[in-house]
Amino acid sequence: MNFKIMNVPRALLASALIFSLGLFTPVLYVGKPNAASAQSVGASASIAAPGPSDPQEVAAFMDSFFARPEVKAALAGASVVIVKDGKVLLNKGYGYANVETQKPVDERHTLFRLASISKTFTAMAVMQLAEQGKLDLDLDVNGYLKGMKIANRTGSPLTARDLMTHTSGFDFTDIPEDEGDPDGPVYRLDAFVADHMPTVIRKPGEAFRYDNYGYNLLGYLVECVSGQKFEDYIEKHIFKPLGMDNSRFVYMPELAAKLATPYDASGEPIAQYTTYPYNSPGRGLDVDGGGIWRGLCSLS
Repeated sequence: MNFKIMNVPRALLASALIFSLGLFTPVLYVGKPNAASAQSVGASASIAAPGPSDPQEVAAFMDSFFARPEVKAALAGASVVIVKDGKVLLNKGYGYANVETQKPVDERHTLFRLASISKTFTAMAVMQLAEQGKLDLDLDVNGYLKGMKIANRTGSPLTARDLMTHTSGFDFTDIPEDEGDPDGPVYRLDAFVADHMPTVIRKPGEAFRYDNYGYNLLGYLVECVSGQKFEDYIEKHIFKPLGMDNSRFVYMPELAAKLATPYDASGEPIAQYTTYPYNSPGRGLDVDGGGIWRGLCSLS
C-alpha cells in the first residue's frame, strides 16, 4: 500500500491511519508545504508485503522514509506509532514540533490537534451509554436533550445513529467560524448547540452530509444522558481506562508549550486557538502519538 504526504491547503493537522498486513500505524503530522514541495509531494513509499515486523527493521524503514528530501520539504514534524498484535514496534517522533525554534517532536509529550478524528472518541462515548442501556441509538434524540428541541419538518425521528453516520438531514451542518481566541470568553457546549440549532428538512438516515454540528450535538447528548460535562465523561470513561494520560478535549494555556505548531499553505505558523465550543466534541481533541494508538487500538 502507498503512503503519501498530502499537501493540504490549511495544514493544521492531518491524521493518517495505515493498515498493512496486521500493522496498525497512526501517523500524526503537521505539514509545512512550500513551492518546492508542491511538485515532489506526490512521491510515495511502498510498503511491500508482508511488510517489516521486526522493531529494528521497522525503525530503519521509517527513518529512511522521513529522511527523504521530498518528505522533509512537505512536513514539519510527525509522530509515528506502529503496532502489531498489540505490540508496539515503533513509537517515535520525526522532524520539528516548531520549525522556527527547531524544537523536535517528542513522541511522549508533543501534542497534536486531532481535528475531526476527535469524532471517533465522541462516538465511543455514545456507544458506551448505549451499551449500558442509558441511550437508545434509534430513538428520537429530542427525548434526551434538556432545555431544547430540534425542529423537524419530516415526521421521521432524528436519532443518535443518524448523527453518528452524518445523515441528520439538517438544513446546515456547519457554522462559518469555529476557532477562537484562547484568552476570550468560554463558549459552553450547551450554549453553542442552542445558538446554532438547525432544522431537520430531509428524512434522517437517507442522505449523507458531513456534519460537524451533529457531533457537537452528540457531545451535548452525552452530557444530558450521563449527567457529566462532556470532557469529564471522556476523561473518566475513556482516557483514564486506556492510559491516555496526555489527552485533552479542552485547550488550556499550559498546553501551548506541548502543542505542535500548525502551519498554513505558505509555511507561516498559525497561532494556537481554542475551539468553539470550548470542548468541541467534533474537533477539539489534543493527543500525543501513544495516546492515539491506545484509543484507536481499543476499537479493534
